[in-house]
Amino acid sequence: MRFGILGPLRIGGGESTVTAGRDRIVLAMLLLRCGRLVPVEELVDAVWEEHPPATARAQLQTCVSRLRRRFTELELAPETIITDPAGYGVRTTPSDLDAEVFARTVEAARAAVAAGRLGDAGERFRAALALWRGPALGGIPSRSIRRRAQALDEQRLTVLEECVEVELRLGRAAELIEELTESVDQHPLRERLRGQLMLALSSVGRQADALAVYREGRRFYAEELGIEPGAELQELHQRVLAGDLALAGRETRPVGPVRSLPRAIGDFTGRQETLARLVKEIEEDGTRIQLIDGMAGSGKTTLAVHVATALADRYPDAQLFIDLHGHSERRPLTPTTAVAALLRQLGVPAERMPENLDDRLALWRTELAGLRALVVLDNAATADQVAPLLPNGSHCLVLITSRRRLVGLDEGRPSSLPVLDADEAIELLARVAGVERITAEPEAAAEVARRCGHLPLAIRLAGARLAHRSNWRVATSPSGCSPGRARWPS
Repeated sequence: MRFGILGPLRIGGGESTVTAGRDRIVLAMLLLRCGRLVPVEELVDAVWEEHPPATARAQLQTCVSRLRRRFTELELAPETIITDPAGYGVRTTPSDLDAEVFARTVEAARAAVAAGRLGDAGERFRAALALWRGPALGGIPSRSIRRRAQALDEQRLTVLEECVEVELRLGRAAELIEELTESVDQHPLRERLRGQLMLALSSVGRQADALAVYREGRRFYAEELGIEPGAELQELHQRVLAGDLALAGRETRPVGPVRSLPRAIGDFTGRQETLARLVKEIEEDGTRIQLIDGMAGSGKTTLAVHVATALADRYPDAQLFIDLHGHSERRPLTPTTAVAALLRQLGVPAERMPENLDDRLALWRTELAGLRALVVLDNAATADQVAPLLPNGSHCLVLITSRRRLVGLDEGRPSSLPVLDADEAIELLARVAGVERITAEPEAAAEVARRCGHLPLAIRLAGARLAHRSNWRVATSPSGCSPGRARWPS
């Protein structure tokens, strides 16, 4: 691996570093977005934060020049750093960056878990964790770097928990106690790690030590957060008290984070500025509840899924999605039904599901306690439908879409989604139906977009019809009628 960010910044495959402070920030930002262009504005913000000099762009060019010279000294191709009018980027192969190798190895480990190959999964998890040399990009004080590096550190902790879960099931409790003790000391708020330490201690006959770990955690949660431990940790405590030693093979929650987001569509068009604005507001302003409203077919769900996908690394424990059917042929989901569906996504079995709404909501908030979770509540009817589903605390993000502006939701930041402008509508039509066909008949394409009301859903449907019928012209349907007649969506 030629580049390392899972620890202090490293280049050249050895322990070589970049010494100049600004150069390190620039290279770190490029590697954090490996394979993508990083806008100049983001680099300026990362290096100088609120006080960029008038010569910031010129100084960035100097930083890049120094980096290229450093690459040459280390026998790396200077053209690895690419320049574009919009910004800079780093071009690498899949094995060049330790963070990418980590991600692929973890994916393989999770696949092995799903296939029941626990021994293989444990080895792959350990190989992934061995890539870490310390906190991600340690020693770089830039706020932009630290915010993104924190997401990587969270991923490491989640993978450690998954690895321990597998190794407990393999009967390796005694080998894990020292590592878990150190991890709980470093991260006392992570209930899953604390529960795993209790499991390991109990399974080797150290019940008194396991109970002490619970008492210490309970005191810490009360002093720091003013809350009791979560339901699963309390249940585990009761089992230790009862002398249940058959704990090592029991999973406290499904191995691996919960990911229930729909796939982000590839022809996402015309909302890039809105997407960037929402992501920036959530990352930098601490927005906890984002409301997206707009008329039917305006692309609210698509935008929400893209925002969620862009922020997924910041919420590694759970990424949930539910259609509340506020405006569909089905009756809107009641809060009782909706929270049950969300709990099932978190792995809560039917036998643990309370009957009444208040108890379900209490379990929902308990399950989310201590998790960094993202929840998409799509197609909401009213504020009353979603208000009970909102998690407590600042560690979760909720994205809500609705056809109407929802009022009365505390901390909710609204964003109304307009229709596409004319150029965006034609661009979307071209991406779906084919650029050559649309550019060949620009006036007809503009008319199709207009007849579709510049709504993304209608344009996508019209484009799909064209894409599947290569003999059609844009200007006419098969019967010779104009694009605005009944054969086209409106």
